[in-house]
Amino acid sequence: VFEKLDEGIIRMSAVDPTNGVTIWNAEIAETEIAEPTLANGIAYISAGDSERGVRLAAINVNNGKVAWTIDQKHLLAQPQISESNVVVGTADGDLLAFDRESGVETWSVDWDGTHSSGATPDRISISAPVIHQETVARTMSSWAGSDSIEATSDITAFDAESGEQLWLSSLSGQASSTVAGRSGQLYVGVEVGEPAWGGARHVFGRMYALSAGEGSQLWASDNNSVPAGKPLVNNDAIYFQTSAPGLGYAGHPGTLVGLGLASGNTLFEFNPYVRGERGGGRIDSFLMLDDALVVTSSNWGWFNKSGAVLYSADPISGELNWKTILDGSVLGPITATDGLIYVGDAEWAKVSSLPDLPADQVWAEGSLRGIEAESGNILWSHPLALQANAAPPTPVIFNSRVFFSDLGSNITALK
Repeated sequence: VFEKLDEGIIRMSAVDPTNGVTIWNAEIAETEIAEPTLANGIAYISAGDSERGVRLAAINVNNGKVAWTIDQKHLLAQPQISESNVVVGTADGDLLAFDRESGVETWSVDWDGTHSSGATPDRISISAPVIHQETVARTMSSWAGSDSIEATSDITAFDAESGEQLWLSSLSGQASSTVAGRSGQLYVGVEVGEPAWGGARHVFGRMYALSAGEGSQLWASDNNSVPAGKPLVNNDAIYFQTSAPGLGYAGHPGTLVGLGLASGNTLFEFNPYVRGERGGGRIDSFLMLDDALVVTSSNWGWFNKSGAVLYSADPISGELNWKTILDGSVLGPITATDGLIYVGDAEWAKVSSLPDLPADQVWAEGSLRGIEAESGNILWSHPLALQANAAPPTPVIFNSRVFFSDLGSNITALK
């Protein structure tokens, strides 16, 4: 459990899941923290800020003891784990690798500030690295001018153990999604701009599949929607959410696109907004559960936040299995296991000041719900009190219990 204390210190705690008793505490850093990476009983954590620097720490989750720490600057996002190294990226474009057991630096890749063409870009956007089959991959989008129409993206791959560059593949446009990997292939979405009438621009997208071993392009999608966020890949298809709307954008932020994994051809576009259904403002989150694609959609920021819907759809055709309308107007991330779906929702129209909280603090009413995956029936609801405009918590499933956080840094366990 991670908690930000009043003085800004982040405290990591281990809690017994059977009784809620704290086993140990460890203080991490005096600022923000990225999502930790767990491997073989060790939590690898990047925490800090641009002013005071960032600390990379390895903590034994069994006893809370710090195995090692490394002080660096501008470490990005979640640390990535290879067979023997921890790999992180920096805002300066460098890659650093440290031995998982000792914390000793094993290799580094320094970026010299230039594009692969040798030119110095006017602007640049660098993704955090990902590791797939002992290959470290990251995207670097750069602009030769002020307009994103001029953007190009380099996808570079390095050997996770030695840091040796394996290949570089350049794509036209700006990388718009994170890199995902499966079965020796890497997938990345790109946003491309073209000049349009009256000085405007037409924006469309492509999802690309690359060979993880060679970097050769296997296919480009036939769908013009701009991929966003983190793609979901299974044996047959890749799924992605489309980006936010703008002038001339192809696709809609309420669209979930499914592509065939072999060719990149469009399988379906799932769009609640086009369906005209309550909650059809945008796609919030999605996951695979057994043989179904579970999707949440809400109107947070659309049409006065008027509703939220949970969908189950066929992962190949996109045809609807069932839909469940929830009372709240916004949904939190979904968690699913053993034929059950867990999701939190909140209704911002129902705000009140709770008697045990300061009168000037406004909170929203919400629920954590257990839903049958086969039918969409709501099996139970547990009330939540949330700070207004804060997303509902992400449920965590462990040992047949559901854990979630509530007001006042409380953690609740339900059977």
